[in-house]
Amino acid sequence: FDTITCGRQYPERVDDIAWENDKIAFRTYGPALQATGERAFGYDIWVKSVAEPVVEKRYEGELNPETKARISELKKTDPKAADELYKSVSYHVDHGNGLDCYKVGPTLGGGTAALMVNDTIVYPYCYKTFEVLDNGPLRFTVKLTYNPLIVNGDSVVETRLISLDAGSQLNKTVVTYDNLKETTPVVAGIVLHDPESSAQYKVSAEKGYVTYADPTDNPNNNNGTIFVGAILPTAKDAKAVYFEEKEKNDLRGGADGHVLAIADYTPGSELVYYWGAGWSKYGFDTIEDWNAYIDEEASLKSEPLTVSIIK
Repeated sequence: FDTITCGRQYPERVDDIAWENDKIAFRTYGPALQATGERAFGYDIWVKSVAEPVVEKRYEGELNPETKARISELKKTDPKAADELYKSVSYHVDHGNGLDCYKVGPTLGGGTAALMVNDTIVYPYCYKTFEVLDNGPLRFTVKLTYNPLIVNGDSVVETRLISLDAGSQLNKTVVTYDNLKETTPVVAGIVLHDPESSAQYKVSAEKGYVTYADPTDNPNNNNGTIFVGAILPTAKDAKAVYFEEKEKNDLRGGADGHVLAIADYTPGSELVYYWGAGWSKYGFDTIEDWNAYIDEEASLKSEPLTVSIIK
């Protein structure tokens, strides 16, 4: 098979782990980023408009040391030329196969799960260790272990098993919390950006999903719309929760809030949920198209195909 789904850690870019299939690409942040003090808790989304892998080439262009040195030199003498050279290699510019135009910041980003204690999200910081279990051609799977979090006085360690299959917009993720002593709410969240677009979300507590039409980090640049979704089959509630003004501006980088699917996590169990994205320039024209996709996927996840063998 041709390699359709693949990924790796990028130590040359503060330990990002980035992966993709023929539909969409994602990344999550690592210990080198955390060491800088930058707060990026959630999943990032990279949109693409071609079926073949693009992530490796995007990093190569963005991180090429010779090009970076040339840009630095040009900034001193010809800022316009420096900007043009940067744009020619940056993955924040669409070079015909998509780009990175999603803003995560100090939020849950594009579908991250987190414990919620006393109605307060316990934000998981960057992963501590990783292990790639599958790397193509049709599936990428990575196991992530996180630094301990103090939850109700206990040191809790989160583990995630994330897998993405060819042809799917959604990652399947299995989450466990070791040393959690009591049943605790957990959320799957999508950050809301921009007051006007924050109304472009849908929640279904009955089917356990949330969706959002994100305007991208530069909506005036013809970047289209990123459609984000999360399916939590065991959800007991789904709703939008907005930040108070001080938290919005001081802690969350100006984001408006989250749309959340909420379930209970029982110690010793596994939480299985799905999260992912699509793009208005590659497969989904409108938020209605995306919502229909997520609605159907939620039905399939809650009532999976069963096979009976009759002898």
